Amino acid sequence: MRKKLLSEDFLTFEHTDGLNYVVVEGARIDDISRLFGIRNTDILQVNLTEGLGFGALYPKSNTELLNKERYNEFHIAGVGVNAKAGLHLTFLKYFRIVGELKGGYINMYDVRTTYDIADKAKHDFFFFETVLGIGGVFRF
Repeated sequence: MRKKLLSEDFLTFEHTDGLNYVVVEGARIDDISRLFGIRNTDILQVNLTEGLGFGALYPKSNTELLNKERYNEFHIAGVGVNAKAGLHLTFLKYFRIVGELKGGYINMYDVRTTYDIADKAKHDFFFFETVLGIGGVFRF
């Protein structure tokens, strides 16, 4: 059997402006300083955070399939769910270090490949990310 190499004339596909996971999250933050024997939370406060989220995928898919006209538009392509957990360390009431782990599932069931609405692709995957942040706390 002879192998046939596919070229860019067959398919070019890229989410050019990112995956664009537009998400709504709810999170809970619990002060767990007392578990570490910390009584003065004005000096150091330790918070545990956990949350859940869901959202839609709104990528700009740059595709060209079988020499049809190139499709390069934003389109709602699917949905996702996620969960996160982390620690927030607050120093002197105003300086914060955040560490979080986040994971979830993405199902893109309607990825457009041409301007014909019948032409579409689908894919799904799990994701995992880590977040490390340094910042400040401002009370309004």
